[in-house]
Amino acid sequence: MNIATAMDDIASALNQIPKLKGRNYPFWADSVVVPASVVAWPNITYNATYARGMSTVEVEVFVLTGKVEAKASRDQLAAFLQGSGESSVRAAIDAFDFREDVEATTREARVEMITVNGVDYLAGIFTVVLNGTGD
Repeated sequence: MNIATAMDDIASALNQIPKLKGRNYPFWADSVVVPASVVAWPNITYNATYARGMSTVEVEVFVLTGKVEAKASRDQLAAFLQGSGESSVRAAIDAFDFREDVEATTREARVEMITVNGVDYLAGIFTVVLNGTGD
């Protein structure tokens, strides 16, 4: 599995969500215009099966909304946290057709305050597990 391609594909999957379209970064950006998503560097488990048959990659995806104390930020993040629907991060990633032979599963999400370039944002942090051929 090509890690950079997988990170790009996660950002492309999130472009399917209307409020995130064009605001998805497959790398840690210096600054963002919210709402936006940022794909962080992964944790990798090599050789998950015999003879390098499969690698497992765990990626955190940060979806930033707005001010931590703003009701509008909470409401927007709540829509991104839904398990299904047009604003669902989980649904967009899990249904996306990755360019390589990769299977994606959004395993969990949590909510935290994230600081980007000195600005605090309310964020959903999604853990995405990618399984693909080993190399």
